[in-house]
Amino acid sequence: MILLGISCPATSQFAEKDSLLRIINSSSPDSLRSDALNEFAFYMFDYNVDSSIILAKEAERIALQSNNKRQEARALKNIGISFDIKGRQIQPCFISIRPY
Repeated sequence: MILLGISCPATSQFAEKDSLLRIINSSSPDSLRSDALNEFAFYMFDYNVDSSIILAKEAERIALQSNNKRQEARALKNIGISFDIKGRQIQPCFISIRPY
């Protein structure tokens, strides 16, 4: 009975991961792709922080192209959290200050 309780969340997590990957790899609108990349970056905090950084940077790039401030802010937050998890401070070269 305990094994059933453990296996169900894992199956759910893999299904969510697969759904996010389908959106990322499809020709979905930029807002959906940026959102999926940010969600996947958040998911990867527990598994591979370096991948979280890469995913969040791609989400930031797409958000900048589509002028989506919400997703850009979310991507920057994910990058910051990733570096915090890694135990390093964000280097100045990773932050770009743009006038709005």
